[in-house]
Amino acid sequence: MKRFRSIVWLIGLAVLLPVLPAVAVDQAPADTAKPASIGWVSFDEGLKRAEAEKKNLLVDLTASWCGWCKKMERETFSDTAVINTINANYIPVKVWGDSEKMLDIKGYKISEKDLATSVFGVQGYPTFYVICSDGQKLLHKVIGYRPTDAFKTEIGRTIGINCDTLKTPEQKPLTPGK
Repeated sequence: MKRFRSIVWLIGLAVLLPVLPAVAVDQAPADTAKPASIGWVSFDEGLKRAEAEKKNLLVDLTASWCGWCKKMERETFSDTAVINTINANYIPVKVWGDSEKMLDIKGYKISEKDLATSVFGVQGYPTFYVICSDGQKLLHKVIGYRPTDAFKTEIGRTIGINCDTLKTPEQKPLTPGK
């Protein structure tokens, strides 16, 4: 009789085990869903979108080997408030400083690596630029890792700046070929 109960119990367990994970998923609260991500694009695509949408660019100059860049991705850029702020107010652009991928910026061909070092003059990663939609005016530059609240404060300074009415001293164009 004990053996029969054991067999019935094992059969019941075998039937229920595959069903339990599905039940647990269905009962998970809605707020545990992973937030959307930042809609990073390449610099050439971002510049086109920025001009069309009249939004400033947030340029993340990064490298695949950069530990602080990875920390920014893992911590700061996974924060829902940061994601929403960047996606709503900027065209988010990622430039890989160790990439030979060629960009076409209004007919001017340049690698991401050369864009980072020669045009933006990056000496350390991560580096962030907020530039006007025309790619010509620098609004803000941040060098190095920033935790979530500090990064929100840094980029918050540039939200809502209208570059068409911005008075800045003459400066070297930030995009090549100008």
